[in-house]
Amino acid sequence: MPVMGYATYMGLDLSSYTGQWIAIVGEKVIAHGKDAKKTYDEAKKAAGNKQIFITVVPEKGAMIL
Repeated sequence: MPVMGYATYMGLDLSSYTGQWIAIVGEKVIAHGKDAKKTYDEAKKAAGNKQIFITVVPEKGAMIL
C-alpha cells in the first residue's frame, strides 16, 4: 500500500474533524476523536497491518508543517 503523501492529505475534506485527531488509511478516515492515543488504538484495531497516518486537524488559521 502506498504511503499517503502531502497532496493526498491536503485533498481530503476534513472539515467535519476540525480540532480532532484523525487516523487515515489510504484515503479514508478510519478513526477520529479528541484523544490521540484513543484514536490511534481504535485505528490500530480497524487497520490491522495497514500503515496508519495520524494527525490533528487544525482549527482555522495557519498550519505549520
